[in-house]
Amino acid sequence: MYVRLKCVQAADSWPPGASQMSEVNFTFRVDQALKDAFVSAAKQRNRNGSQLLRDYMLQYIDEAAATAADARQRGQETPAIKQHKQAGR
Repeated sequence: MYVRLKCVQAADSWPPGASQMSEVNFTFRVDQALKDAFVSAAKQRNRNGSQLLRDYMLQYIDEAAATAADARQRGQETPAIKQHKQAGR
């Protein structure tokens, strides 16, 4: 099963300083039972799946940035940076 998301980016969200809303479609494969459970959990919190996915995406970006910044302060590389270097990019 494919799920098509229509993501709308608010001006006060990512990236900082964005002045207008933009929208893109994000399509990915997910098991029907997982989708049903996610939609049900979202409804219990008076949210919809798109809102939660945007929240999770922003949270993930923030966490990744914090991890990378922490690693740089300690002079270490994150696993993503190591993988990038090993791939010769």
